[in-house]
Amino acid sequence: MASLIHVRRLRALLALLTLTFTSAAFAAISPLSELSREVEALVADALPMRATVAVDGSWLDAVLIDDHGHLLVPHVLEKRSYNVTFGGEQLSASYVKADELSAMTILKLAAVPAEAEVVRVARLRPRPAELSVILSPGGGAGRLVVWDGAPREKALAEGLVIVADEEAEVTTARIAGFLCDNEFRPLDLAQVVGLQLAAGRPVERVRLGVLVGVVTRESARDTDGLAERNTLKPRTELVVLRVLPDSPAERAGVKQGDNVLAFNDRPVTNLAEFAAILADTKETAMLSILRDGVPMDLKIDLRPSSGEKPDA
Repeated sequence: MASLIHVRRLRALLALLTLTFTSAAFAAISPLSELSREVEALVADALPMRATVAVDGSWLDAVLIDDHGHLLVPHVLEKRSYNVTFGGEQLSASYVKADELSAMTILKLAAVPAEAEVVRVARLRPRPAELSVILSPGGGAGRLVVWDGAPREKALAEGLVIVADEEAEVTTARIAGFLCDNEFRPLDLAQVVGLQLAAGRPVERVRLGVLVGVVTRESARDTDGLAERNTLKPRTELVVLRVLPDSPAERAGVKQGDNVLAFNDRPVTNLAEFAAILADTKETAMLSILRDGVPMDLKIDLRPSSGEKPDA
């Protein structure tokens, strides 16, 4: 079982922690020194799974998703070759395919370093007020932060979110997802998209029949499974802008203005994540929405109706 690092420690201190810390800062505080060592161990174990791609003078995170050298990058890149740092080696990687809806690109390494490891994925997402380890791109420093889902400085707006595998006898890191422009992208969903792209296929998604958009609110309802609360920092929400006629969404009762909270019990906070979830869904789904302040669950039959084109 994978868990965020704070689950085993420091729960009683969460109400007091409102700042961002580096792991080095914990070394001087004796009650937290053990946590500091655990952060360092997790980062060391995660580094062989992380590659960095040079793009226009900056670095982007990437992970190896198979034994064939396919790297998953949580951004849409151009069709060209890229310089990659992986396992301490400087390599080249070529463009394979990208998916704009989920903001993912697959590159293929010219050679896979011996030290490189296929990413170990954790199906887990940070919740508000949880401590998370974020490995920033372009370096090996892990930073322990209090997750609030709100915009933050650039140094913490990008990175890999690392969790600990509690079932392992020794410190073992798994990757929960990417932090991209302050948005969390779950790696298990990104991998579903990435493997289709690596095979050279267009991404297959179910047809829901809605047009959704993003709104930013100063005070947003917590939709991550915790008690309802407000935050003073802006948070993004997905809102249904339009429901297509005779679509699965219309038949299930989805209406314009509904706030999308979750899909199949998975919280949804950004468009790329929503697009990835639709690629990991089959014939039926449960859509959790907020309508006029009232939470609702709508069961959706995603099979095409008679006369409806499956690919519409």
